[in-house]
Amino acid sequence: MLGPQHVVRIPGLVMVLVAVLGSITIGADLAGEKEEREMYKFPVTWGAGMETLPEDAGNIQDGGSTEVRIAIDDRNLTTVVFKLGWSDNLRFLGTFFPPEVTFRVTDPNGTVIDELSSSSQGSEMKVTASEINTPNNITEIEAGSDEAARKEFSDQCPAKDAGTGTWTVTISTERSIPRMPMGRGSIDYTLTCDISYFYAELGEGGKGQG
Repeated sequence: MLGPQHVVRIPGLVMVLVAVLGSITIGADLAGEKEEREMYKFPVTWGAGMETLPEDAGNIQDGGSTEVRIAIDDRNLTTVVFKLGWSDNLRFLGTFFPPEVTFRVTDPNGTVIDELSSSSQGSEMKVTASEINTPNNITEIEAGSDEAARKEFSDQCPAKDAGTGTWTVTISTERSIPRMPMGRGSIDYTLTCDISYFYAELGEGGKGQG
């Protein structure tokens, strides 16, 4: 047994241990950096859809008006088209004294999109709200996991609410016939609404460039 005064030093062994531990640390660092750099590319595809809402129909007496409220729940709207068709119920006198029909469309924010007037029955009146929302046109999301990709997709391609809500359509009719009180005639109307929208879908990820 060696006494306290005898100390055995093995310089070579110390150097080997230092070298081994150093290589392990460096290897772990490189592996960590590689893992951090490993990213995946998730494709984003865009599509478009159309929908026709339920038709509204009714009757309006001369000098009267009606408001039709149309709720649109869809998001990412691009175009909303309102079409009004009408016919005059005053058969004979209506030929000489046609009604003037006014057609006004107001969006959910209270902005009047357009107001049209016509005395020509049988002709369709149309009001179009266009370019309500536009897609971001992002084609790819780069992320390290599915969860991260979904979050990035939600941040970069959020649903847009412009145009979503209740639209108001006001229809009124006026007719002037000499020596004849108002209210003797009326119109029958038919109102339709077509909407267009876009949507985005996130695809499965493939390995990107590390």
